Amino acid sequence: MKVRFDRENIEPGLTGIILLSHGPLAPAILETAEMIIGNQANVAAFAYEPADTMDGFAGAVSEAIGVFNGDAIVFTDLCGGTPSNIVMYEALKNDRPLYAIAGVNLPMFMEACALRAVGPVETVLAEAEKTGRLGIVNITEQTKRHKEAASV
Repeated sequence: MKVRFDRENIEPGLTGIILLSHGPLAPAILETAEMIIGNQANVAAFAYEPADTMDGFAGAVSEAIGVFNGDAIVFTDLCGGTPSNIVMYEALKNDRPLYAIAGVNLPMFMEACALRAVGPVETVLAEAEKTGRLGIVNITEQTKRHKEAASV
């Protein structure tokens, strides 16, 4: 399991963000975002790899949720996969709310990083989801419309 989690870089009161993926996507999203928006405190990224056990991965995720004292948003790569199933299990076994979205992308993650210091977690979650959807753009169609408009 590849993990990026700086337990020494925890800012009290700042909503935590946990990224979970099959393979290196989660750490790569964090690394890419930090290249654009700078170092991010209260973020953990876990890559579930073929040699990992589900119990080991689930334990690491549960520990990260505990470090953030339940005040965290979890982003997973794929609904129905191991990372998402672990999040669902964590949500069912705990009394505290767990905020999560499957289908993470870079715009969604960066929006959550930007808003988490100023808004309630429910608002951050909703805005991150919205930004993630808006961040999906068919450039081929956009270019085609631009060319058509220019030829008029």
